[in-house]
Amino acid sequence: MRIIRKFVLAGLLLGLNAMAFAQDHQHHDGCTGNHDHAANAQHVCGGEAAKAMKPQANMAPQTMAFQNDIYAAINTVDNTIDIISFKDDSLQRTQRHLVDQLVGRHDLAFVFVPKSVAVYGHQIVYVAASRDSSLLRVLTPCGKVLNEVKFPGYVDAFSYCACGQFTATGMNDAGYTLLVSKNLNGDMSKIALDEDSFVNYRKPKKSEEIATADPIGMGLTVASVSVVFLVLIFLAIIFTQYGKMLMNIQKKRAVKAAAATTPAATTQAASSVDVSGEVYAAIAAAVHLYHDELHDEENTIITIQKVERSWTPWNAKYYNMNQYFNKRR
Repeated sequence: MRIIRKFVLAGLLLGLNAMAFAQDHQHHDGCTGNHDHAANAQHVCGGEAAKAMKPQANMAPQTMAFQNDIYAAINTVDNTIDIISFKDDSLQRTQRHLVDQLVGRHDLAFVFVPKSVAVYGHQIVYVAASRDSSLLRVLTPCGKVLNEVKFPGYVDAFSYCACGQFTATGMNDAGYTLLVSKNLNGDMSKIALDEDSFVNYRKPKKSEEIATADPIGMGLTVASVSVVFLVLIFLAIIFTQYGKMLMNIQKKRAVKAAAATTPAATTQAASSVDVSGEVYAAIAAAVHLYHDELHDEENTIITIQKVERSWTPWNAKYYNMNQYFNKRR
């Protein structure tokens, strides 16, 4: 599977190289002098400035770029820029440039991740971005850093036009960023950041918008207090209605219980009319006799007898006194 993947990558790069050769051939018909200068340019790793840079106006992010048999690809797995070239009629990765340390990092929001890469002449340019800042680097084919620019904002694409102007831009939820560097003359290591060529618009937060609209906080205070009182009133209404509902339920239950017990009471009252007075007299006499026979006759005379007890220190009063009183005695 790995061999098939290598063959597919080699075929893709060969196709891109053929397309670039065709474009260079077409460009040779219009501007022969510039093409000859590009073909005869020489570069030494870490030394000379780039020559024969081919202007490009592409602003879309690209993960792979090639020019002058130099291929640069973004490796999102290892967070690197892989530099690939032809050696012995085969594609070989010659250098691997680490954009930012990724292993062991917990603050992933602040890790620079490569977004776009391009090859201009013999210089490799790429931009990387984190959550709120960006990084632009210029490399040699050997992976040496020629220039590095860090700036606030988010950038994910760049371009270079024939007039020698380099433009980098990007946009996310926080706002947009624009970086313009002019008069490069084919040397991308001259890219610089100054106040006149850099714009970073950051969308204001909700707290900043509220602070701008209400500097003293009067509106926010009134709104918060109103919300609190409205919630309290709403809760009071709910509790009041809930109590009334419970009272109505209890009244309905009481009415149902009274309606269920009324027929039995009426029947008992109707039956009591038929009982004569002799029956009530007999019942009263029986109850009286029952209470009289409940207890035996008891002697109601109470006597108090004095019991002589021997002396014991447990009831001696002087043992309960304070030592101060014992000394005085």
